[in-house]
Amino acid sequence: MSNKKRLRRAILVSAILVLPLFVVGAAWWVSRTIQSSLLGPVHTFQIANSPPYLTDVLAVEKAKEALALDGYDLSRWAPREDRRSTAPDGTPDIYLARNGINPDNGYVVFERKEGEPSAPRPSVTVELRGNQMTCQVCQPK
Repeated sequence: MSNKKRLRRAILVSAILVLPLFVVGAAWWVSRTIQSSLLGPVHTFQIANSPPYLTDVLAVEKAKEALALDGYDLSRWAPREDRRSTAPDGTPDIYLARNGINPDNGYVVFERKEGEPSAPRPSVTVELRGNQMTCQVCQPK
């Protein structure tokens, strides 16, 4: 085999190996860019008297705190009623959309209060883990 053929084969094999890595890297970069433009930072709150499971009241309270930390004016935003889920003890949730698999996880959607101009509705993902609660605001575009 001539040197020219070996060089061509080496270039072809290198391209076949490098191309998938490039595609995966580009997909990861696009995903991270989109995610960072929609998601705010993760806020972690210590819960002094942690309940046995995530309650609707606690979810709304901490979701509001996360919104405020991300710069939202709470006088203009109110949690939207959802009423699709129930707590582990059977209590109906009013605002929390609880995860069906993990009852300590869910989200709360906020909407502009009456009289305010309409805007995309931010949602706050909430999760209770022991005595810590994490919240992250997602702003739809």
